[in-house]
Amino acid sequence: MLSINGYLQKLIYKSKSLKVNIPQLLSLLPLLVTASLLLWHITSARSPSSLSETISKRLAVLKGWMYHVETNGPNRSPLIDSMNRYVGSPLGSSYCAATVCYSEYKATGKSTFKTGLARNLRNKKTFGAWDVLTGKRQIKAGDIIVWQNGETVFGHAATAREDWNGWKGKTYEGNTSQGTKGSQSNGGGFYPREREISQTAYQRIKWITPMD
Repeated sequence: MLSINGYLQKLIYKSKSLKVNIPQLLSLLPLLVTASLLLWHITSARSPSSLSETISKRLAVLKGWMYHVETNGPNRSPLIDSMNRYVGSPLGSSYCAATVCYSEYKATGKSTFKTGLARNLRNKKTFGAWDVLTGKRQIKAGDIIVWQNGETVFGHAATAREDWNGWKGKTYEGNTSQGTKGSQSNGGGFYPREREISQTAYQRIKWITPMD
């Protein structure tokens, strides 16, 4: 694919031979930038068939849990209790991070992390949300997404259910609400969500841990 500079040089060359007005030609540059970025997204996004077997299994497990709700009081159900037992959290604890860990365990028999605290879902591969906003990195299907509440140790966690389009994308989450109403990090069940990165929000996406 030609770079933006390559497109521009090619168009200027042709404009001279066709006697096209160069200022008018330059006015088309924003459109060319948009088209180039769209083409990059289309060619870089992975199809479901190209996902690794491990990620595909994890996403299938998570999909099967969607719309399961708390049944035995706050943060309780047979499934949720199993998750919290697995990560060593007291029954009735928040379970967003446990959902991430337990889904990998159910899919593969082991898990990269074993924690009930979202911020602990980080390792040497983890990168910051700013890298996504600046286009340096992309959130991909299966990646762990971690929120932080202000400057506290608390937050939220989710799994990307497909490759994100820039700073927006879809997730599978536990301990959330079905929509924007209700608690986003201590809701009543498991739901597929659409999220975005915002640097100004109190509860904001802070880190991404690749899992491919």
